[in-house]
Amino acid sequence: MAERLSAIDGSFLRVESPSAHMHVAWSAMFRVPAGEPRPTLTRLRRHIAGRLARVPRFRCRLAWAPPGMGEPFWVEDPDFDVANHVLPLGTLGLELDDQRFELLCDSVLSAPLDRRRALWEIRRRASATEGAGWWPRSTTPWWTAARRWRSLSCCSTSSRTGWRSYRWRGRRRPRRER
Repeated sequence: MAERLSAIDGSFLRVESPSAHMHVAWSAMFRVPAGEPRPTLTRLRRHIAGRLARVPRFRCRLAWAPPGMGEPFWVEDPDFDVANHVLPLGTLGLELDDQRFELLCDSVLSAPLDRRRALWEIRRRASATEGAGWWPRSTTPWWTAARRWRSLSCCSTSSRTGWRSYRWRGRRRPRRER
C-alpha cells in the first residue's frame, strides 16, 4: 500500500525542523474497573496489536521518491513491531509522581519521532492511585490523530469491549524507494 500524504500531513512534514517538532501529544488517566486486572505494558501492546488491521495508517512509515521526483508517501512497514511504538514512560516498575511525569513528557516532546518507523507512539505511565495513564503522540494534526487514536485504543484493554483481535502481517517493501 503506497499512498500519498494528505496536504496537511505534507505541510507538517515540510515545516518540521530540528528545533520545531510537528507532533501532537496528550495524556489521559484511566481508572481500572473493579475486578479488572491493572493494565501492563504487555497487555497494552497486545491490545494495540490486535487492532492494527482496523487502522492501516498506524502500520505505515514514510518513503521518499528519488530526488526531484515527488513528495514523500506512506508505505506499509513490513518490519513493523508494536514494541517500537508502545513504550514505558520512565523506568518499568517505578511509579511516577506528577512532577517527574511532566519532566519526562517534556523530554519526550523535545525529540522528533523516528522517520524510519510509523510516526506515532504511546507511552504508558504506571500509577498506584489511577491505574494507568496513556500518553500518545503523533505527527498527524490533532483532529485527525484523535479520531485515529480512538479507533486504535477504544480506551480499554478489557476483553469485554466486544472488539475482536485481528492478526496482521506486513507486506513486502516497494521496489523503488530511497
